[in-house]
Amino acid sequence: MRAAARLRALTATPLAQNTLALYAVGLAAYLFPLLTAPYLARVLRPEGWGRVALAQGAGQVLVIVVEYGFLLSATREIARLEAPGRAAVLGSVLGAKAVLALVVVALGAGAGAWVPALADDRALLWGAVFWAVAQGFHPLWYFQGRERVRPLLAMDLGAGAVAVAGVLWTCRVPADAWKVLAWQGGAAATVAIGGYALAAREIAPRPPSFAAIGARLGSGAHLFAYRAAAALYTVANPVVLGLVAPAAVVGYFAGAEKIVKALFLAGINPLNQALYPRASRLAGGSAEAAGLTRRTVAVFTALGTVSGLAVFAAAPLLVRVLLGPEYGPAVAPLRVLALLLPILSVTTALVTMRVLPAERDRVLLGITIAAGVLNVALATQLAPRYGQLGMAAAVVTTEAAVLVAVWRAVRASR
Repeated sequence: MRAAARLRALTATPLAQNTLALYAVGLAAYLFPLLTAPYLARVLRPEGWGRVALAQGAGQVLVIVVEYGFLLSATREIARLEAPGRAAVLGSVLGAKAVLALVVVALGAGAGAWVPALADDRALLWGAVFWAVAQGFHPLWYFQGRERVRPLLAMDLGAGAVAVAGVLWTCRVPADAWKVLAWQGGAAATVAIGGYALAAREIAPRPPSFAAIGARLGSGAHLFAYRAAAALYTVANPVVLGLVAPAAVVGYFAGAEKIVKALFLAGINPLNQALYPRASRLAGGSAEAAGLTRRTVAVFTALGTVSGLAVFAAAPLLVRVLLGPEYGPAVAPLRVLALLLPILSVTTALVTMRVLPAERDRVLLGITIAAGVLNVALATQLAPRYGQLGMAAAVVTTEAAVLVAVWRAVRASR
């Protein structure tokens, strides 16, 4: 009875409730698409699955344009402001996102030039643009800053479940690939509309002026550049690989990457997101902030190491169950990518607990740009010769270099 009472008291805290809600949101965003992977990998075959991965990679690059790093910069502001300040931030961010959405549509019109593999499949390309705009408007930044993610929970879970059902219902042949992005875009649009309606009920957004929108874009420029540079060694990997390798090779790599990224983004990162607003408020080098950092790094190191070992050992089973027997070549890159779980866990903990709260955005940007260049250079050398395994090695090497650079930056700031 005493243990049960203690558990209830622990889960009643705002931090615990926010953490659990973020795990559920992560489930909707990353594990729901993974539920369709076994079906789509078999229906679309490696080449068709590779084309979907290319479109999703291009869409994720465009998401970064609309999102503009506000999940970091605006969340940090919301966590520190009272109601009037939050209203101004909400209005200016929405105005900035509307402008950025127009930019993304323009980029989509010419995307055939920078993603030649999609030039002859306009439906798949525009499905990616639709999903990118809708996902870029996701209101998580506002509710995370308020440490009140629970209101988004039902919408994310409900919309994600409908998208999974829609994909399984309508995608029957390789020509239906565009419907994957259409269903995911519809789910993201539903959450964006519902989420901002909830935010407006809590606090009416202040209509932004052009000057306010310009100031918002200017203040977030460094973190947008950071997110854009990070795309060169994270979300754009299938696109980079697609420039130097056949679509089937992209399918093998993307299948392995999706498994690892889903485990990290839905299983480990939500705790990190839940702690970020608190770390932002504690910024300043206090003993409490240092203690929070030490505990977070220790927990994330343990979580990442255990997860990485499990994926490495179970790689053949995971590929066979989640992707199918045709994806045997994905086992080796999955085992290499398993190293990402401990590496990413420690890196993100250091970045969100120390680097971002201290507003060392320029340092982070420099590290990320160098990492993006390194990843592309390694990929263009290794992928043509070693295919999906070479791409996996390039990604892991780059992420390891980022961890070393971030660790050195944190030590230098003491």
